[in-house]
Amino acid sequence: RIGIEDEPVYDAAEWRTHDRQIGYVNWVANAVGSRCFFGKTTLTKADFPNVTEVKSSAFEGCTILTDIKFPQCVKVGPRAFLNCDKILALSVDHFPLLERIENNAFNDASGLNWIGLPRCKLVDEDAFKAIGPVTTVELGSEVTDDELGDPAAIDAVLDQLPLNENVDNAYTALLTLVPGLKDTHTVFDGYIYDKDLLTKFHAPKMQVIGDYAVYSPGTLSDVNLENVLFIGAKAFAQIKYNVSLPASIPYLKIPECRYIGNE
Repeated sequence: RIGIEDEPVYDAAEWRTHDRQIGYVNWVANAVGSRCFFGKTTLTKADFPNVTEVKSSAFEGCTILTDIKFPQCVKVGPRAFLNCDKILALSVDHFPLLERIENNAFNDASGLNWIGLPRCKLVDEDAFKAIGPVTTVELGSEVTDDELGDPAAIDAVLDQLPLNENVDNAYTALLTLVPGLKDTHTVFDGYIYDKDLLTKFHAPKMQVIGDYAVYSPGTLSDVNLENVLFIGAKAFAQIKYNVSLPASIPYLKIPECRYIGNE
């Protein structure tokens, strides 16, 4: 066990001066620095009671890290837990306040099978790519209406998006036409791909769903997207069961599907 007191950020350069085998870390700090525990294959438990941010690649390659507790964390940076194979779930027990998950944050977390993050507002590109046999995804249930972005900002640009023949470019165009979209609105672009056991996807406060976000979702039958304004190309492609989508998606057409992927 290593305890670090009064360190605002314990970074990789400082860590590398301590070449030792570790199994458990716990300290009082407000951030875990980039690449801080990169490739520490002996680390099994991390308990950070005051950390508000886990920076890029902080735990990347910690292949037996199992027990994680970040009760104050609101942001997980790019590749922060990449290749952390033994993390089985993300819930209020691990990240009760987590709001932002950046690109590839849990990519290749091949044991991850349950996601429940009630404060989540952003799941960025490929954040959940190549995760384990996930069955349930629940995001943003405690986000309030006051925290949502203005629907008018999206409505104002919908007619400028490339549609139908270029539908795969519509989400990319939306990001360009609404600057700072991922900071002002709630967005899921996590790329949960080919999960045959996924039955539930609840993201009631997500306003934008990116291209291929939940591609080929197996047995998915329970979907809640009650505040969604835009669904990207093939976001739920190859879904096998009927699901209800909210009337808030403008100009929804099937099979033409003007603002939704066409499969």
